[in-house]
Amino acid sequence: MKTEKQIAAAAAEFAERWKGRGYERGESQPFWVDLLSNVFGIETPTDGFITFEEHHKVDASNYVDGCIRSTRVLIEQKSKDKDLRAPIRQSDGALLNPFQQACRYVVGLPVSEHPRWIVTCNFKEFLVYDMELPNGEPEQILLENLGKEYYRLQFLVDAKNEHLSKEMEVSMQAGEIVGKIYEALLKQYDDDSPEALRWLNILCVRIVFCLYAEDAGVFTHDQFHDYLIRYDAEDLRNALIRLFDHIFPKQYLVDNGFDKHEYNQVANYAYLDTPINIKIGKKAPKDYLNEALNAIKNAQETSFKAIKSESEFYQNLDDNCIPADILEMDYTSYQSFLEARRAKMTELIKSYYYSL
Repeated sequence: MKTEKQIAAAAAEFAERWKGRGYERGESQPFWVDLLSNVFGIETPTDGFITFEEHHKVDASNYVDGCIRSTRVLIEQKSKDKDLRAPIRQSDGALLNPFQQACRYVVGLPVSEHPRWIVTCNFKEFLVYDMELPNGEPEQILLENLGKEYYRLQFLVDAKNEHLSKEMEVSMQAGEIVGKIYEALLKQYDDDSPEALRWLNILCVRIVFCLYAEDAGVFTHDQFHDYLIRYDAEDLRNALIRLFDHIFPKQYLVDNGFDKHEYNQVANYAYLDTPINIKIGKKAPKDYLNEALNAIKNAQETSFKAIKSESEFYQNLDDNCIPADILEMDYTSYQSFLEARRAKMTELIKSYYYSL
């Protein structure tokens, strides 16, 4: 069995070997045999592990390009010049993209042979569709990145492996960093009571959020770093306390029946300067944000000094993963706001992961 390091090296060699190649009819089978045997260690893949263009005939001219029954994978292969997301005219005149074409094949299969995974490929990228999430977006894996992302294709040979996304690798690295931060901070604590350790955990979570936010674009470049270097070590605690405030103000939520657990949600935090915090007070978002927007429209002085136009105002909301309809929100909308902002933050951080 190959080690992870050997698989990574083999994947990089495979990517280099197939760079710029990709004729559907003549090279599809060698491409997949090479991937399965030389990268993932399947000896003689054509000896029952993968089948090509057989058994599942759709009509007189169409076949399933590849099928791996043991891991429930169906493959639709195209030439390197084909866009995997664009429709292609079929022999019956229908316009279908490769995924839709594969789905049409599935209809003709016995239910017991329906795939868990549909992979469309044009030699330079793989789009992987999880049929447990039929309306979900596919995972994209580029051939050029296979040397460091090989593990995202291990589901081809391991039915128990579903780690398609990069989040596991990135999260493991982040976990090591967080551990170092935690240990360094713990040395400064005189109190090792459960309550003190709980607050230390909360502090670490907030620091990690700031680090992710800075890298992912929720903050501007180096914003967290530039904020911290203004303070001496003995002042950092108060600096971190002052760093965030609530989009739905704490006291506003308390006055309307929300408890500490509810208002201290990560999705309710935003980086706000002290003058803005003071201006917001205990107002609902729809009140203080509309006041700010009207002042910007009328070229009046506001606490949001860096924002000079209505377009910049809405761009700032989007940059901070704040849904635009917050201008209509009060405490009755708080839970829906949290859900919407969590979704936007997740998408932003996910896009950051995929850019690595």
